[in-house]
Amino acid sequence: MRRDRRYTRSCGQLPKQYKQLLPCFGSSMTLLHEQFSLDRVRRILRRKIGVLHSQRAAKRSEINRDDRTEIIARLLNEENALQTEAPPGCYASPKGDDLFLWTAVLEGPAGTVYEGGTFFCNIHVTLNYPTTPPKVEFLTRIYHCNINAQGDVCLDILNDKWKSSMSIRTVLMALRSMMFCCNPDEALVPSIAKQYRENREEFDKMARIWTHRYAV
Repeated sequence: MRRDRRYTRSCGQLPKQYKQLLPCFGSSMTLLHEQFSLDRVRRILRRKIGVLHSQRAAKRSEINRDDRTEIIARLLNEENALQTEAPPGCYASPKGDDLFLWTAVLEGPAGTVYEGGTFFCNIHVTLNYPTTPPKVEFLTRIYHCNINAQGDVCLDILNDKWKSSMSIRTVLMALRSMMFCCNPDEALVPSIAKQYRENREEFDKMARIWTHRYAV
């Protein structure tokens, strides 16, 4: 109870439109308060709830207050887990206090054409997460038939193979696994897929050139 009272007092400075959301937080907010900085939780809620209020006409029918609280709690827990148990060669963290936009860093695996490269991505989490998958955007150019020049990624778990039990950690592991081999059957860049199938030596040469040009 002491934690709840302290939280309520601290939130006394929140704008009036945010105070009405406090009753729906309950045990979820207590959990957030125990695990994370109170100031950080307040900043996250102020920012995200503010955005959600501005979009309420479009989103009210899709998602309720309890759902929003659960998403925030889940993403905070995912961030905490990744700080201690990130997949090898992967790093991901929210941009500032925006839990719905993450920056990911992938190291090119040793022994592959992407070895020595550092690849940056944005991971956009939707308001329906984890029911729907996040969207990944490669910021670093990469020579890969499943990733186009706009940074779009063709990966089954980001589409029909996604399950709500998956997480951002799952996405990181899948993205890095793409660097071991391409999937020419689901190509976003047909010319690279054709080269990968018919002239692997030339594909490897170009992929290494791009890695050193854009990712080193």
